[in-house]
Amino acid sequence: APAAGPTGCGTQNVVFTVRDECNNAATTSASFIVRDTAGPTITTPAQARTVECADSTTNTATLNTWLSERGGATAVDTCYGTNFTWTNNFTALQSDGCNRFADVTFRVTDPCAQSSTTSARYTIVDTTRPTITNVAADAVFECNTTTNASEVNAYIAARGGATATDICSSVVWSNNFVAAPEECTGPISVSFTATDACGNAATTVGSIEIQDNVAPAFTTFPANVRLGCDQDIHPDTAGFPVVFDACASSPSLTWSDVQFKEPDEGFCPGDLITYRTWLSMDDCGNVHTQEQIVTTVYARSSGPCTPTQCPPCVLDQCCEVVPDQVACNPVPCNEVACVSTPCQAVPCIPNIECQDPIDGGDGGLGPAPVASASPAPSCEPVYIYVFDDDDTNADGGNNNPIIQPRESENSSSSLVASLALIVIA
Repeated sequence: APAAGPTGCGTQNVVFTVRDECNNAATTSASFIVRDTAGPTITTPAQARTVECADSTTNTATLNTWLSERGGATAVDTCYGTNFTWTNNFTALQSDGCNRFADVTFRVTDPCAQSSTTSARYTIVDTTRPTITNVAADAVFECNTTTNASEVNAYIAARGGATATDICSSVVWSNNFVAAPEECTGPISVSFTATDACGNAATTVGSIEIQDNVAPAFTTFPANVRLGCDQDIHPDTAGFPVVFDACASSPSLTWSDVQFKEPDEGFCPGDLITYRTWLSMDDCGNVHTQEQIVTTVYARSSGPCTPTQCPPCVLDQCCEVVPDQVACNPVPCNEVACVSTPCQAVPCIPNIECQDPIDGGDGGLGPAPVASASPAPSCEPVYIYVFDDDDTNADGGNNNPIIQPRESENSSSSLVASLALIVIA
């Protein structure tokens, strides 16, 4: 018989020999068979493993380690001890739309082809939100009703320039944009959110603002005009400008007039100069102004061009509007002492057309008449009031009441009259 039987399962042939005393022998043989019908005993089952999603290199290395370690499973065999082989059925990870996993069966097989199995799930989960690699920028657009809509849409479509990555899956972008802001109302915030396959989200916030820094413009502006005094200076006659603003559909349009007379006295011929300032303002307070000059001509239809008081308004003979008269303030009259002026006698000169000549006897004219004696000089003050509605004199001073004595003398009567001129401002 062999010195040792088979190790583990197997067959050992044994020859049995019998001898007598004369050394005669007879043999017979038989087989010793060892069978192993039980697989190794799993002493530690494979353990499920859940790991956080990482980059592909790390995920692969972690999975391979788990597989090589049989998920932590151990086994023993009563026949072979630990002399057995481990295998598994892993082919690839599956996905449930978020996590990736594999149900793996580990099989331990002894030399007699007896085996035992243990199974466990390997799972890669994703609980980490995407990484914002570029934040959304703030956008400021100059107001323009033609281009703003496309500019805002382009900003939203580009997520304000934001980008994001996720190491485990792709990302889907969303935003909370509703409508663009009105011009000059400040910025509105727009949140851009990147969401991965497991619902983890990361948000970056940008803003949209529409400014208006451009004033309206006059695309058509009325020229300076000269009008007859019988024509109205209203813009219906003098002309309206046409306003354009890239932002406001109907910018406001107003005008203000400042008028000057040339000459100041309002004589004919003369002009009334109207400086008309047109102002257009948009919704954001941007203002554009331009000046138009409207000249109203005051002239007579005939006659010399000598400045004189305007005639009544008839047809093309125009006059300015006379300002309302203001009642005179009484001014105390102070008597001014009369200044006597010596009076010289003047001989009378006969009017030969109206009188018969005086015969002097020799055919000549009679003697010259002798002036009568002048009475004693006397005077009475005569006051003339002149109303001046201007606050200043021509030389710039104030028009205070001034009494200027004037004297006149009647040579015939030798009466001296005092003339006082009172100017009332």
